[in-house]
Amino acid sequence: MSTTTTPLKVVAFTQNAVYAGDLGAPGDDPPEMALVGSGDSALYGPDIESAYMVDPYDGKTKLFAVDGTDSIIVDVIGNELVQWADRVITVGKGELPPQCALICVYRGRMVLARQPSQPSILYLSRSLDPYDWQFGALPLATTPIAATDPTLSQPADAIMCLIPFNQDYLVIGCLSSIYVIVGDPGYGGSIQLGSRRTGLLGPRCFCFDENGVCYILGNSGLFRMVNPLQPPEPLTGRKLIGLLDRIDTTDANGIRPELKYDAFKKEIHIYLTPRDDHSQGTHVIVDRETGACWLDKYPITHGPHSALEIDGEEDDNRRILIGGNDGYVRRWKSLAKSDDGTEINSYFDSAPIEIGEGTVESTATELQPFFKDGSDDVTWEWYAGNSPEAARTSTAVETSGTFEEGYTAPVGLRVTAGSHRLRIKQLSRVFTWGLEKLFAKFIPANRRR
Repeated sequence: MSTTTTPLKVVAFTQNAVYAGDLGAPGDDPPEMALVGSGDSALYGPDIESAYMVDPYDGKTKLFAVDGTDSIIVDVIGNELVQWADRVITVGKGELPPQCALICVYRGRMVLARQPSQPSILYLSRSLDPYDWQFGALPLATTPIAATDPTLSQPADAIMCLIPFNQDYLVIGCLSSIYVIVGDPGYGGSIQLGSRRTGLLGPRCFCFDENGVCYILGNSGLFRMVNPLQPPEPLTGRKLIGLLDRIDTTDANGIRPELKYDAFKKEIHIYLTPRDDHSQGTHVIVDRETGACWLDKYPITHGPHSALEIDGEEDDNRRILIGGNDGYVRRWKSLAKSDDGTEINSYFDSAPIEIGEGTVESTATELQPFFKDGSDDVTWEWYAGNSPEAARTSTAVETSGTFEEGYTAPVGLRVTAGSHRLRIKQLSRVFTWGLEKLFAKFIPANRRR
């Protein structure tokens, strides 16, 4: 799935067909998407990558797409689809590198990489011309370049991801390392080692925030990259060990990882979708400011098979689109109070709470929440256990009550345990709520036995 800018147009690849159409405004009926091509003229692979570039021969912005087996060009305005290799033969020079699975645009050059037999080689077209692949031809400053060229050299690792990092760097995310092309290879640019400590898990394992900071999903967790020439910084620490550290992307039935940034809520979404499209994935949302993480799940039909960041004028057009396994494209809606008329079961679970570094039991004596203005009534439930794990998994409600809208006075309770957990929840199709902060009082009790 890919998009252009104003007006927002979406291109969707579904099995062996390609569709294109306007995104439409939030809340409107979804617009019809036109069939651009199908059958032998479309891509079949499940991992399609694409990039936009202006066609130098007709001035139109077009979508260039590859999947490791084939390559096509989509005219999103004229709803036309042609084979990229054929277009190189008719209007270009040289021969399009075949069977590439990765693509991006860097400093006006189309970049291709990851051929089945040569996973560490990348190719750069002539500047501003995606149809010129005649390597070494004059003028040399703008000539197409392959990573086998001694003026550039190639990474010593299989390429997994291409990340254009503004106009100064092209980050090459490899299986267990990161390399960086600095500047334009035709003007003295070079390839440098960025990190030997981590690689990237796949072609969609990166995103940028509005400050130009890059976030990557490596083979040991989530990282933040401010300067590509310096090692990336771990972002989540040990919070997601056991999930992010054990992602298998090599198995045909493994995980298809993808990162997207929600500019409206300032969140990083990590989608971990099973490749079999018949299993439910466990996804992660990370708050950019605090580093707080929570797990998320979608129905199997929602996937997401792919995800897409959009940047429009309305707030709901600065969210994330997700392409489902059922062929639908869906978007987040900030003010939705129901799921197409179905009640939304929303809840907040605190982390297990204990005092004295777990050496003593504690008695919870008081609870006071502060809700966002306009929040409606919610229910609260208190759980307890002898250990954090027992409190986290307990289904026995120790005490409960209702917080009504408006200011909430402190609530008294008396629960003694080694560990505690609070749940606040609401089941509704007409009401909403938002929690800003929460205070709870505990006093030491008996020593843990």
